[in-house]
Amino acid sequence: MLWPMICLAALVLSGGDPPPDKVKIGSKKPVEGIILRHDSSGLWLAQKSRVRHYPAEDVIWAEGPRVAYAEYVERMRAEMSKAPDADRCVELAQWCEKVGLVDDAPQWYWRALLDDADHEAANQALGHKKSRGRYTIKIKGESKMSFRELREFHSAELKDGWEFTTSHFQVQAAGDLPDVLRACVDLELLYHAYYQRFQETVGFWEIQQPVKVRIYSSQGEMPPLTGNADAYFEPISRIVYCAYRDGIAQHLVHWSTYAILRQSIREFARDDPDVPGWFGMGLGSYLEKAFTGTPGDRSYDPTTVHEKSFEVHDQSDNTDSIQRVLNYELSDFYASTDQSLKYAQAYTLVHFLLHSGDDEIFDGSSRFLASIYQRKGSPSHFKDAMRLSGWDEFEQDWTDYV
Repeated sequence: MLWPMICLAALVLSGGDPPPDKVKIGSKKPVEGIILRHDSSGLWLAQKSRVRHYPAEDVIWAEGPRVAYAEYVERMRAEMSKAPDADRCVELAQWCEKVGLVDDAPQWYWRALLDDADHEAANQALGHKKSRGRYTIKIKGESKMSFRELREFHSAELKDGWEFTTSHFQVQAAGDLPDVLRACVDLELLYHAYYQRFQETVGFWEIQQPVKVRIYSSQGEMPPLTGNADAYFEPISRIVYCAYRDGIAQHLVHWSTYAILRQSIREFARDDPDVPGWFGMGLGSYLEKAFTGTPGDRSYDPTTVHEKSFEVHDQSDNTDSIQRVLNYELSDFYASTDQSLKYAQAYTLVHFLLHSGDDEIFDGSSRFLASIYQRKGSPSHFKDAMRLSGWDEFEQDWTDYV
């Protein structure tokens, strides 16, 4: 079966792009392309201007960077659970290069330098030159620096910050290197969790264009959106903006969830996404609260409940009706009036849809998410997806759940 192409430009492999995947179908010769989805229902392979679907029973084997990604997540998680070890980090970087995850390799060479700033293999891989027995690093427009001096230089301002491209993100950050690397890892763990949770149910594809993230050294350095937004997503540039506080990128998971949602819709629907404000913010809060652990060493635990949000919703005398919540726009969450209540109601509604224990509600939520990927996220689309004859019973069930 042939499927329309997401965006032809997304398939152009330039010099720094990961190599194509290879798929063996039946007795035919292996074919190359970009695996957009691979689950129990089959495999979708992008080849030039088309997408071809292969039923699961016809796929003999598949290999390539997108196949290796699941193993990479586990290797990455194992590495970040320990203190940096230069030889181990170089081994992981070289494995990334071997399996085609070429964008991810440099961050592990840099992590190796946290253990041994003069590690020969790591420095050579990063193009550093040795002078008088020590490695130095040349930055355009600046004098040569030691590794220690470079860490200070990149930590001050975003214009001089670190730049990393991972499998699915393009990160520019002004912070100390360990904090920046932990943020890069968190982003990929988030991406993996999002796709593990929703892709097979809804059927969208792996993104090809990286999500852009900018992390400032402090909130005071970040370009403000409004007086109440300490992090945000800018839809025109498609950039996530946040800032460090005590070495932690504030609300990175929340807003990157929103960015992943929008980018995956954009590429799947081949059109500008139209994400309901309540769902984007509710889902962002849901995944942010479900990520447990410390930066760089997080786990996705969907059983986690953010009790404070439920308390805010339950104890408020000024809650909005279900119809009003379904009409929330993104700008409503930047307003100072009842901001915490809006976030709470969006969160509890998403939580209710995913964890009510009612199969009909869960199935309806899956249909609604699928409709959002078709740019149909209005209250009427929600009502149709949930197969509601009216609002009262559903709203009462949601209230009882809270």
